[in-house]
Amino acid sequence: MSIHIRTVIFGLLLYVLSCISVLGCECEIRKHGKDFRKAIAVFTGTITAVNSPTAPADISDMRPQSSRLIELHVDARYKGSGSDTEHVWSYEIPSACGGFEFKVGEKYLLYVYRAEKGSHYVTTACTRSGPISANGKIADELRDLNRPSFRFWSRVWPF
Repeated sequence: MSIHIRTVIFGLLLYVLSCISVLGCECEIRKHGKDFRKAIAVFTGTITAVNSPTAPADISDMRPQSSRLIELHVDARYKGSGSDTEHVWSYEIPSACGGFEFKVGEKYLLYVYRAEKGSHYVTTACTRSGPISANGKIADELRDLNRPSFRFWSRVWPF
């Protein structure tokens, strides 16, 4: 009888562990400097509009049912060039994955990348992007970004 109970418990444990990997979010965790180097642009800005058009075909990793085109006024630019207004593609990021919802009027720190096959800016749940107001981690990153030495060494130091 005890062997049967152990088998059932072992089976339940395997089931639970397999569900965790399906429900979990997997993002590569990198150092701040490496993420800064890999991003095409890094800036803070205030959201002026959140639209839900169909994502362009060149954004292959975008989830079409939840794509969002974010328009924002750039407050500070730490990397990259552009105008005072930027357009960034994203998608609804589940809060279970450490995500957030873009809200008009709020300030965000955005690490953006080029779409794989196009020229559009994109950001995802696996970037360092996030709302500035409610996130201590973002405040720490802003302190780094405001240091010219961080921006310089992040570009030249490959580790």
